Amino acid sequence: MKSKNIGFILLIIICLLGIALFNYKMDPFELFNPRQNLMLFQSPRDLIHLTLKMHKKEKYDYVICGGSTNTNMLNLPITKKKTAIVSINDICYPDIKDILVIFLNMHPEVKTIIFPVDYAAFMAAGEKTLPVYSSDKLNINDINKLLLATDTTKLSIKKFLHKISKQKEINHNHNHRPGMEVFPKRKYYSLFEKQEERTYLEGKILQELDEINNIAERRNAEIIYFIAPYNALFLAEIYNSPFYTCTKNIKRFLAQKNSKIIDMAFINKNTTQSLFDNTYFYRDVIHPSSLYGALAYDIIFDTANKDSDLYMEITKDNVETVLKKQENLLKEYIRTHKDIISEYESFDNRINSHDFNYSQMHYYDNMNSYESSIVSRYSSF
Repeated sequence: MKSKNIGFILLIIICLLGIALFNYKMDPFELFNPRQNLMLFQSPRDLIHLTLKMHKKEKYDYVICGGSTNTNMLNLPITKKKTAIVSINDICYPDIKDILVIFLNMHPEVKTIIFPVDYAAFMAAGEKTLPVYSSDKLNINDINKLLLATDTTKLSIKKFLHKISKQKEINHNHNHRPGMEVFPKRKYYSLFEKQEERTYLEGKILQELDEINNIAERRNAEIIYFIAPYNALFLAEIYNSPFYTCTKNIKRFLAQKNSKIIDMAFINKNTTQSLFDNTYFYRDVIHPSSLYGALAYDIIFDTANKDSDLYMEITKDNVETVLKKQENLLKEYIRTHKDIISEYESFDNRINSHDFNYSQMHYYDNMNSYESSIVSRYSSF
């Protein structure tokens, strides 16, 4: 009887070791061989902290943080410097700050922070949703999740089956027409519904930004504030809401911090593109695509390809001039595009509505020469 028990125990140990080895080899979360550039948004939400731990030994030059605006836009490893992207979808500013602090504690070598001034994340004013961080060392739960968990093993099996049917997948994709799904009727009016509390919200936003700035100062790190190129329809919606004054005060506040502020959220040749046309710059009015992100990278990293028509750099000396110029451009757009704005305002903003979920495919083989020239510069597309 005793020998049977020992044999049973040994069988269990062998099975566990086999499962652990299988999961290690399959590496379904791609954590045993970290990518050259950390892209946190690709990790399951419950593995955010574990992913950071597994990349701890990597060295980076820059870190990009933020929410879904950045995960859609600044999501390509196309810079010459090693860049960690710690943006996460559906995240509030307290969580963005926490992730940034955790990352910087692990990577004191990083001296440049690219930080989004994300209107959507601010207006959502959501509660913290990420689990409490405990330690930068692997624990038993982490090891179990990596090597033995049922969900992990299922993903490993799925990856294995995908590998053995790779040729079939290749044949299937041979006739696949690549493109981008766009949601031209997706309206985010719900972000403005509680803006009667604008004074309270503005104070909270400025406090968050002040804390971020202090984090950078304590670490002797440069911080580049970045305002994404929201579509003109969304900018018009902001203008007609109580939040508009808040956006101007945010820029005034940051201008006094003597940090670099790159503002792409104004009326220009790209932000005014219609999402119903074959545009490849937006997925919806608040989510610029990675194609627009390539243009933003050129501006943020000051490359020879940067387009001066697509951004304004704000300083404490020019902030009022810039704000006035942007407001005049926005007023003129609203005056000359009343029908388009009226149509947009008529869309149903409920998440389950037909309008909110209506989509179009914009196929890449229809790109114009301007868009194709951007793609040709970067092999990551």
